Amino acid sequence: MARTTPPRPVDVETLFPEVAGHRKTAVRLHPRLGEPGARESSLGGPVLWPLSEPWPHCEDEHPRTAFSPPAQGPIPLVPVLQLFAADVPDLAFPGATDLLQVLWCPFDHADGYVPRPEIYWRGGDPSDLRPADPPRPAGAGDDYLPDPCVLHPERVTDYPNRDLPDEVADALEARFDQLEEETGWSYWSHLSVSEGIKVCS
Repeated sequence: MARTTPPRPVDVETLFPEVAGHRKTAVRLHPRLGEPGARESSLGGPVLWPLSEPWPHCEDEHPRTAFSPPAQGPIPLVPVLQLFAADVPDLAFPGATDLLQVLWCPFDHADGYVPRPEIYWRGGDPSDLRPADPPRPAGAGDDYLPDPCVLHPERVTDYPNRDLPDEVADALEARFDQLEEETGWSYWSHLSVSEGIKVCS
């Protein structure tokens, strides 16, 4: 089933042409609980992995938080995202790669107190890739273990939010405020960045 993002309630580029040159194309993934296969794009689903490559582990020291591992030591990473280039033609893959994989350590790390991701770009001969059977990290909380989801990629246009250049934001501040006062629509909260899990180049 194709899933789509509702159009914005106003034409952002007509009202604020200054932001048009800063627009970005992103791919909203629309994950939904399902049973993806290892040879499909998915969030939190099974992944392919090279036979010649050991499963990666996190060797970091972890701070003491509510999301700390029960013991220090190597922790197997958890598959978070697998994307095949054919499923997201609007996303630029580097070089000759056609597969993006994101794994993370499902415990807090001192830099931001969130899971630490690792990114893998793959391409070329897929004959070395097999469905992985990674070990599960002991003691990881459900908040950091994504449920298997199938994806429904959709191309969307986003406008800068916190990354809008200061000089542009300053020049538009009064017009942003006027629009919100007249319509209730905030550029920052409603019009700039589309919601959801997305990837972009």
